[in-house]
Amino acid sequence: MTAPPVHAGDHYDVLVLGAGWGGLAAASLLAKAGRRVAVLEARDRAGGCGQSFAREGFSFCAEMQYLMGCGPDGVVHRWLYELGLDEAVTFNALDPEGFDRIDLPGFAFRFPKGPDRLEAALVQAFPADRAALTELFAILRRIEAELAVSGIDLKRLERHPFEFKETVLYGPWPVTRVFEHLGLSPRVRAVLAGQCGDIGLAPKDEPLLCLHALLFGYGESAHFPKRGMGFFVDRVVEYLTSHGAVVSYDTPVTRIAREGDRIAWVDTPRGMFSADLVISNIDPARTFAMIEGAPAPRYEQSCSCFTIFLGLDVDLATRGFGRFNVWSYPEEDLDAATARTTVDHDYRDPSFFLATPSLYADPGALAPPGRTTVQINVLSDFEWFATAAGEGRHATETKRIADEILAAVERRLLPDLRHHCVVREVWSPVDLAARVGLARGGIYGARLDLQNRVLHRVSRRTPFQNLYLAGATAGAPGLEGVVASSMRLVERLLK
Repeated sequence: MTAPPVHAGDHYDVLVLGAGWGGLAAASLLAKAGRRVAVLEARDRAGGCGQSFAREGFSFCAEMQYLMGCGPDGVVHRWLYELGLDEAVTFNALDPEGFDRIDLPGFAFRFPKGPDRLEAALVQAFPADRAALTELFAILRRIEAELAVSGIDLKRLERHPFEFKETVLYGPWPVTRVFEHLGLSPRVRAVLAGQCGDIGLAPKDEPLLCLHALLFGYGESAHFPKRGMGFFVDRVVEYLTSHGAVVSYDTPVTRIAREGDRIAWVDTPRGMFSADLVISNIDPARTFAMIEGAPAPRYEQSCSCFTIFLGLDVDLATRGFGRFNVWSYPEEDLDAATARTTVDHDYRDPSFFLATPSLYADPGALAPPGRTTVQINVLSDFEWFATAAGEGRHATETKRIADEILAAVERRLLPDLRHHCVVREVWSPVDLAARVGLARGGIYGARLDLQNRVLHRVSRRTPFQNLYLAGATAGAPGLEGVVASSMRLVERLLK
């Protein structure tokens, strides 16, 4: 079945603004339910942070290197099953013996699959910390048991706070404070917090709830699509168009027109579109800014990152790499290490995340035989790069910083990395914001702390009867988070 063409002035059952993962999940489930759906995407491709691009035989994904919720019982798998795509889009599990490796000066530790195995591995590596580690994992398991019933349901928490005793007591604590309270040694603290870049916060700012999500989420499900993120996105878009939906690219929304407490239509350079129901996968602050008289939400964006994409003429599997990521730190004080780039803007010896996605996917899916894709991320301050762009220094600073990061990777991990580069593409936080559509380059939507996710939490519901929000800020970050939020939203709308 061929999708009908999109025409300005057409009226739909549902308009979805933005083809990020939250928008794609909501649109696909509503199309399955028989609704006439149109998706308006500002850029030339779908997928948001999961969009892909090709360079000289290599395929790269913007900002998704490993995923939660893709196992047989996971949210992403359930969504694909509902669409009948669970056999078309399949996943490889990252190495269960160690899917994340934390590199510290003179020491490395790999995170095995499963919280029980992780605790045992930590106790074996740090026997002097056994008692403190046992207490920490006991707290995390009690939080897991409390959240297993309903997740972080704020209304239920307000009505029944004693059902969430450990979550309320420990969840908001920064992990640095928890580690100090338990008396953990500096090195084991650095290892436990080594995935902090996954939420864009230094340990001093990272709530224990986020550490719980990382250790229990990725610990149970760390996956990557067998044929890459681009293939995944394409299958979902094909599902939409085969079910009568239209996906209009290069169609940015410029105004959202209201009539009283309802959204009447949206304006785009292609013309006006209207629908009975509107779901915005655009950043909530941007969404409300396009509505005359709408209240402005109060939240701070998460950190951004500097990204280097490389295509290498060597197979890194022959050099000990495999289906695992590397988190590399120049010192054991991760707060100080993170501040080097996010506060001091010093990239001469940064913390960095390095992934080899072509080794996670099936052979040949993302790189030619004997070659490897590499992605390097460094947490960064969007404002610093925006200022550089305003002063005409952006290109020069971006090149200098990329060279400094690559020099650090060569010193600490891959000595001849640049010698083997046949493809190199660099995105500063400003580039990331422009190419993917992230507000201020924020990689996880609203900042993942108590103030922004609880006190100033953005709801999926809005003051307008027919407008709802999807995406990381109104839901939860990551593919699992935005898909789960959109599934709950659609379930409610279809009642």
